[in-house]
Amino acid sequence: SDNKANNALLRKKLGSMSSVSNGLNKNNKKRKVTKRVLWTDEETEAVIEGYEKYQQHENPPPGKCGIWGYISRDTKLGKILSNRRSKQIKDKWRHLVDGNDSRIQHLLSHEQRISAAAKKKNNSPRKK
Repeated sequence: SDNKANNALLRKKLGSMSSVSNGLNKNNKKRKVTKRVLWTDEETEAVIEGYEKYQQHENPPPGKCGIWGYISRDTKLGKILSNRRSKQIKDKWRHLVDGNDSRIQHLLSHEQRISAAAKKKNNSPRKK
């Protein structure tokens, strides 16, 4: 009887752990598991070109399409970035800015350049 109770408790614990390993989130909804795909140079150049073309849409009013949506819907750039979502395009741009990429310096404001340089300086490994 003690053994049955222990087995039941163990099954209960294992059952709750399996939901994590099955890719379920806290609402028991299945998460989409996607494999990371590295960015090609062509895709990166398309993000830069798209930002240059649509930067006037960077802060749209509520309900309006933003810069990343315009880039993904662009006929030329959309074909290159067809496997990327708007959020991925936005994240790629953020990483280019944070990394102080030389290809985008002409597109950044002075404040953005200073901020990116400060972030890079603060995140660099310290010498002992």
